[in-house]
Amino acid sequence: MKRESGRLKTWLKLAAFLSCLLLLAACGTDSPDKVVKKVEKAWGDHEGYTLQANMEMQSGGQTKEYGIEVWHTKPEFYRVEVVEKESDTRQIIVKNKDGVYIVAPSINKTYEFQSEWPAKNSQAYFIHTLMNDLKSDENLKMTETEKEFEFEVATQNNEKTGLPTQKIKIDKKSFAPVQVTLFDDAGEEKIKIAFDKVNFKEIHPSKEYTIDISTEQKEDAKEQGTKDSETTYYPTHEFANTKLVDEKVIMDGDRLRTILTYEGEKRYTLMQEPAVASNSMIPVFASGEIAQVGGVFGTATENSLTWEDKGKSFFLASSDLSIHEMVEVASSMTENSLK
Repeated sequence: MKRESGRLKTWLKLAAFLSCLLLLAACGTDSPDKVVKKVEKAWGDHEGYTLQANMEMQSGGQTKEYGIEVWHTKPEFYRVEVVEKESDTRQIIVKNKDGVYIVAPSINKTYEFQSEWPAKNSQAYFIHTLMNDLKSDENLKMTETEKEFEFEVATQNNEKTGLPTQKIKIDKKSFAPVQVTLFDDAGEEKIKIAFDKVNFKEIHPSKEYTIDISTEQKEDAKEQGTKDSETTYYPTHEFANTKLVDEKVIMDGDRLRTILTYEGEKRYTLMQEPAVASNSMIPVFASGEIAQVGGVFGTATENSLTWEDKGKSFFLASSDLSIHEMVEVASSMTENSLK
């Protein structure tokens, strides 16, 4: 009897000890809201940042990789350089005190916008975009690993991107972003951004956000005007009950202009022709909303999208497609010179 009483006491003590351990563990775990506040303080205590990242985009059954470098100096100076790894083609977008500029070195062109970018065109490689998403979602979910916090968060402005949800991984020690993965309505992964380097101490002065305007045409721009002029690009992104019904090739001076017509539930027309390199980088004013098309930046209106890539100028027009659907088509353009 005494032996059983002793065993009971031992079990009761063990149960009490385990309960204390569980209570201590629970007390030591911050809630998602507390973690978000710590992240906000860690990111907001700096006058800017620089970062380098690798971006993978899934479109039309293809995976494309881009290298990204971002500068930000508070309050409103931004610089983003995107390099497509397969072709080494690069574009730069800059916001300074004078406006927003898209620089396309391969065709020696600079476009100037009066735009609210990046406030209304936020991308997941911006720290402020991630912070706004974390603060705005009242239903965010958080899990922890030994080294990272992982949040499941709704995205903002998803009506333009078609990517309503994302997973954000943040380093526990430094609170620096580690990885962001964005998903479409079907829950399929569309964009993954892996942050290689985030530096909150490297702040570029405002004078470094000026645009280099050269009056001399670059060598690579001279070559780009005639490169791949015979190549036609086709979208691999498909819409149900929509197909290519017509393809016309028109000679405009010494340039071939190709017009593709798609009919069905999602009708659109796609025009392409060799890009013409400029003799100088003097900015040309452009209207419309800035839209990122893979590794380049284009101009979007409610019913059209214009961009330059792969030595070509592209124009897409549709009354059936949303902006994010037009971007999906544009991002999936693939060479097909054998057709």
